[in-house]
Amino acid sequence: DKIAKQIPDLPVGITIDEALSQNKDFQKDYKSNKDIKHLIDTSKKLEGLPRNPGKHAAGIVVTPQEINKYLPLYRIEATDELVTQFDKDDIEKLGLVKFDILGLRTLTVIDKTVQAIKNKPDYNNFQIDKINFDDKKVFNLFQNKQTTGVFQSESYGMRRYMGRLKPDCFDDIVALVALYRPGPLGTNMVDDFISNKHGKAVKYEHKLLESILSSTYGLILYQEQVMEISRSLAGYKLGEADLLRRAMGKKKKKEMETHRLKFLKGSELKGISSAIANSIFSKMEKFAGYGFNKSHSVAYAYLAYQTAYLKTYFPAEFLAASLSSNMDNTDKIINLVNACSEINIRINPPNINKSQYDFNTLDINNILFGLGAIKGVGASAVEHIIKERNKNGKFLNIFDFCERISSNIVNRGTLESLIYSGSFDDFNSNRNLLINLIDKAISFGQSKQDLQLSGQQELFSNNSDEIITSNNIQDNTKNFNDKLNSSDRLKLFSLEKKVVGFYLTGHPIQEYRDEIKEMSLKNIKYYYDRVNSNDINFKNEEHSTITGVITNIRRQKIGQDKFMYILIVDDSTSRIQIVVYSDIYEKYKDIINEDNILFFSGTITLDDYDNQLSCKATRIFDVETARLKYSKKIELLLESNLMNNDLLNEIVRILEPYKHGTCPLSIKYLSEDHLLTLKELDNDWHVTPSTSLINNLRDLLGKENILVKYQ
Repeated sequence: DKIAKQIPDLPVGITIDEALSQNKDFQKDYKSNKDIKHLIDTSKKLEGLPRNPGKHAAGIVVTPQEINKYLPLYRIEATDELVTQFDKDDIEKLGLVKFDILGLRTLTVIDKTVQAIKNKPDYNNFQIDKINFDDKKVFNLFQNKQTTGVFQSESYGMRRYMGRLKPDCFDDIVALVALYRPGPLGTNMVDDFISNKHGKAVKYEHKLLESILSSTYGLILYQEQVMEISRSLAGYKLGEADLLRRAMGKKKKKEMETHRLKFLKGSELKGISSAIANSIFSKMEKFAGYGFNKSHSVAYAYLAYQTAYLKTYFPAEFLAASLSSNMDNTDKIINLVNACSEINIRINPPNINKSQYDFNTLDINNILFGLGAIKGVGASAVEHIIKERNKNGKFLNIFDFCERISSNIVNRGTLESLIYSGSFDDFNSNRNLLINLIDKAISFGQSKQDLQLSGQQELFSNNSDEIITSNNIQDNTKNFNDKLNSSDRLKLFSLEKKVVGFYLTGHPIQEYRDEIKEMSLKNIKYYYDRVNSNDINFKNEEHSTITGVITNIRRQKIGQDKFMYILIVDDSTSRIQIVVYSDIYEKYKDIINEDNILFFSGTITLDDYDNQLSCKATRIFDVETARLKYSKKIELLLESNLMNNDLLNEIVRILEPYKHGTCPLSIKYLSEDHLLTLKELDNDWHVTPSTSLINNLRDLLGKENILVKYQ
């Protein structure tokens, strides 16, 4: 270890001989100590050899005969895999073929969708490979930027360019796949491509270029175009053209100079002037660094079109398959759920008597949440539940469920996840009540199973129906959530999000929807709509205040002992990334917690590459602060047929601790469909508009009858 520390740790590396020449103490140890000399001499023999074996994630080498006749092999002991001892460059020089086998989840999505389509009447013979690739409805989907779930076309940036390009042929999709990369975006190639497509005059330096570049509106976009130009204008052979493509792509200067001379000489033989040939070669050289393999782009565009076709004509089946294939990716699930909402497809909560492992379609407008997507419910548990349901019919209630299901496979934690997700809402939508009955239901089920195993019969009948009756839980009101107070509803939403991954049956922001509307705050979707519509008035540093619930918090290091915090905020219309630097975080850290609803003031910025919005927060405050500082008035709405002294006395009792505040209070009542002001209360009844006051009034009168005014 002492000797190893004598060798400088430089970013570019250093040889042992260089270290010896630079370090006198190292030289002295080497010359005076036989053990150290032996160590260094042995190390010199190892120097430069591969330190450890590595392999390409999906690189496959193909040989005409047994591979050991062509390459030395190496066996990975842990996995018993065979890999070559030559790297990719040496394999190429040997003339062997290597493939990069890419695994795409999209192929599974397509397959699942096709299988679902074939189960529909009149679509038994549907074949995805036989679809029309010139379908106006499909291109309308691209043009309207409804491409969530569509392969390679989902990002905000891609959708934005789709909206500007207005693709109307398959070649446009191929081109955009190739263009939407950092290189072409950085050189404004995308803008030039769009301008040229929509009528800007294209000038070709030579007539031979027109047939090669017309599909890309005069731009050199693909590597194959570079090869074809060299063949048509300079007489290159196919192999030579490929070498030119490779040299340009890897920016090998010496090879490029050789090729330039060769290109000029070949062009001269075709009667092309030196000036034009030189100019064309320079453009090839410039764009070849960004050039994309067209066959690769076509393959991606092919899948993009297929998925767009399925979303156009079979949206429910396609989105259900997409959701099923992305169960492990909460962000993806949320985007797909939003895509469903955009085209009026509802995601129904999981149902213990109807749901399968995957998401599945109920009809053209409804998708049923899959049990396999619930966190805490494993594949074996779902398989066991569905098998029992198919064999012996629907579950009648939670006691019947526990009687029929093995507690070794479905444990208490699994039951909790099923309840919080809404899977048992058909039994009773009061999830708190079901949670409180878990232990009793498990005990009941276990005793029933024990008796069955022992072959004994109960002296007195004690079935699940009687248990349900005795516990008075037959009321399975679907709108039980509306009966809960605000804090209980928010807790329910939080627990649902924990197991489902997002807010499914409701959203915390709904509790404050009317107030936020009164504040004249714009929702997050408003800003994305402006970006996607290419609003020229949108400034990249636009100052605004937005609100939403924190769904995720991540700390990121940005320097020596410096951090920033990335918050994901959801307001039910969309999500945005909030950037909070350490000084701001320290100021507001007590309220920055997951599931908190907060207001963020700061500058909204746009990432030029992926067109994602983020907000750099300079001020953060909660609902309590918003009410205390900015509310102008509180209105109570009373129905005349419900008004009585008891109600008024209860209102007075609630208001009493908050009197002598700064916020005026008025009471209105509804009589014979007319809304009248009953009384504008005097200064003694001005109140402090705290959250506890608002919640107490809402619990008494209903949240729709309490309005906090901000204007």
